Amino acid sequence: MREPLQVVGASWLYNIDAYRRLFPVSYLATAHAIDHRFQHMPLWGQFLDRYGEIKVCVTRQFLERLERQSSLDNLDQYFPFQVLSVEAPVRDFYDFYGIPSP
Repeated sequence: MREPLQVVGASWLYNIDAYRRLFPVSYLATAHAIDHRFQHMPLWGQFLDRYGEIKVCVTRQFLERLERQSSLDNLDQYFPFQVLSVEAPVRDFYDFYGIPSP
């Protein structure tokens, strides 16, 4: 028997309420932090506002955390938002968006 299709994601954006509203609760309920996701992950976007300007407060917080460290071993934890991994059956998305299942 074929396994149901899954939707899988990983992003720091899953920490933002406005972004979370775009997804089914079942998808968000699986969210968990994952470490060492620096390649192909635009983590630096969390330091910019909607106009592409630097968020001074968030940037300052990151730099202060970084200055207190003697190594980059736990670099994930210096960022304001952690990368979260999520997944749910595609059927949950059809239901959430009110789309008939194929």
